[in-house]
Amino acid sequence: MRSKCFWFLAALGLSTCFATPAAQSAEVTIASGPPAAAQQEPLLEKTEPDAAVAFFELQTDERACFVGQSMELRLSFGIDASLADENLIQLFQRRMRVPVQIDAPWFGSLHCSTGWSTSEPVSAAEQPGFVLNGDPLNIQSVDPITRNGQSFRVFEYRVSFTPTCAGELLLPSASLRFAFAREFRSELLGRKTPIDRIDQRLVSLPLVLDVRPLPEVDRPLEFTDAVGQFSATASATPRTLKQGESLRLTATITGTGNLADFTPPRPIWAGFHLRGQTDRFESGRRLLTYDLAPLQTGPQLLSGFRFAYFDPTLGDYRTIETEELSIKALPSAASATQDHSRDSRKDSRPRTAPSFWTIAIGLLVGAGLLLWLRSWRRS
Repeated sequence: MRSKCFWFLAALGLSTCFATPAAQSAEVTIASGPPAAAQQEPLLEKTEPDAAVAFFELQTDERACFVGQSMELRLSFGIDASLADENLIQLFQRRMRVPVQIDAPWFGSLHCSTGWSTSEPVSAAEQPGFVLNGDPLNIQSVDPITRNGQSFRVFEYRVSFTPTCAGELLLPSASLRFAFAREFRSELLGRKTPIDRIDQRLVSLPLVLDVRPLPEVDRPLEFTDAVGQFSATASATPRTLKQGESLRLTATITGTGNLADFTPPRPIWAGFHLRGQTDRFESGRRLLTYDLAPLQTGPQLLSGFRFAYFDPTLGDYRTIETEELSIKALPSAASATQDHSRDSRKDSRPRTAPSFWTIAIGLLVGAGLLLWLRSWRRS
């Protein structure tokens, strides 16, 4: 059928068509592991057995971690440097900086994990880097590498997540699809049509993490599932207030780890009543604000903010305590008025004169004592 089309067009004097790129393309599936999804599809014969033109891997810095420890997953792929700049074929109507598509259906919804922080899809005015699960996203170019004497341009997409269950955590395989050609034909308006288009689909190996439980020994009472490396500061305002009013103590926690996921601590401050607290996360900081009311008047010390966390690098718990803060609680206006009124009532009580019977009884008692003394002297 194709040869008939060719001779028919040639008879008409046309020279723009041999066959569409899709008709001439050969898809190459390279399975880099034993996932079931890859085994269900027949592997097509590779058209270029002399050299691999790409690789695709799931990478983490560590294969073992603790429950609650923030982990970074890298979707890393490399493309032969001789193809990466000019020979890749756009797969979508919207041009991509790196025209590849990655499919990882489990992304963001993996069992026993949380906190999957992916970048937002790019706006309509931006040029996307690549496509992940149908969403155009930005991608990072890293240093090129050489494997077996072959140079690759390398790209990475990074995402953070937090394991929530102890045991083995399986990150399933993902697939990468792209197309390239070594020969192109120039068309009108500067367009290039690939002549020897080759479609490739790479399947990554799955990744298994050993997730360890947090130790029970020496776990502080203040611990609320914070895992990482953190620092904390605290400030209070106002430092001078009246009885019945409250101050706001703000604890600022920074660092690396599950900063946005741990339960906010609820400390107890002696001499102060905790009326409430707020919690917000902004600009890489966890801000915990406590509304405290002093129970007594006068100068007093507000004890430091205590925060406990587990350091996975050291494999041990750590506790931070900020400095004490001096607070002065003054009597309220209503309390001062009540005290003044009470004192005034004491001073202004009417002083009544002694009654008649009180005077009479006193005189009789005095006369009786006088008579008794006279009779005692005579005897």
